[in-house]
Amino acid sequence: MLRRRGASLDTEGAAATDNPATIKGGTDGQVMVFTTTSDARDVTINYNTGNIFLKGGVDVMLGTSNVTITLIFSSSVTKWLET
Repeated sequence: MLRRRGASLDTEGAAATDNPATIKGGTDGQVMVFTTTSDARDVTINYNTGNIFLKGGVDVMLGTSNVTITLIFSSSVTKWLET
């Protein structure tokens, strides 16, 4: 079963930039689409940090609300993987 959700991310304490270290929870096959809450603050998803694994070994910066990243949870590796 494919379950898709969207979420907007913001920086801690309205800082100019932030890097989330992990994403809590997740069930096998769950899909999440993330964007930033504010165009004035940048959220960077770091490659292979915590339980997040991104394609190509590069970070993804969500600098405006029209930039998104889609991740799917894999219970076999207990990580969120970029699609």
